[in-house]
Amino acid sequence: MMWSLNPMPKFITFDCYGTLIQWDQGLQKAVKEILARYGRSDLPAKQFIEVYDDAEHRIEQEPPHRPFKVVAGEGLKEAMGKLGLPFAAEDASILIESISRMGPFPEVPDVLRRLRERYKLAIISNTDDDLIAGNVRNIGVPIDHVITAQQAGAYKPSRKIFEHAHRVLGVTVEEVVHVAASMRLDIQACKELGIRCIWINRRGEAGRPDYKPYEELNDLSGVPDYLLPA
Repeated sequence: MMWSLNPMPKFITFDCYGTLIQWDQGLQKAVKEILARYGRSDLPAKQFIEVYDDAEHRIEQEPPHRPFKVVAGEGLKEAMGKLGLPFAAEDASILIESISRMGPFPEVPDVLRRLRERYKLAIISNTDDDLIAGNVRNIGVPIDHVITAQQAGAYKPSRKIFEHAHRVLGVTVEEVVHVAASMRLDIQACKELGIRCIWINRRGEAGRPDYKPYEELNDLSGVPDYLLPA
């Protein structure tokens, strides 16, 4: 291991979308529905999502802080404009309403149940309270705390949302391990704050040696091997 379990963490915190919840799959389904509305099913959903993601993440960091539903709508409008598509309010509704219906990756419920035997669990997510509530229900495993950008007034990778989460959880950075799929939003922040972390590299992306130490796994199934030592 690149880091030690000493001191033992009190909380295991998780990113939500892309880590616990099938964000890419759910987003592709919503995007295909939107493209079909304009007769543009020929446009690859992957290309659309790349443009949307860039817009969404940039808008999240622009003041003033806005709810994720607003950010998502503005990001979608910008992406559609860049790709030469019209935009209607119904398009944003399709995207936003799809989010809370997204379910977990297959291995997630069992892994969380195992971890709950030893640790408290929390989610730290760039979303709104009402959106993530549906996702937590879909996971079907009790989560002790759900921390959102709405509560913190900041989006990852800002340290503000992590510091808010740790205050709510009553822990220091030495008392948590963070598990996340986003190098840009989570692992970078963990490096800056000194948080032990596990990178879930579901997309097979290149790592960032300058953000180490972090452990790297393809999915959550190996997380108990790190956190539940024999």
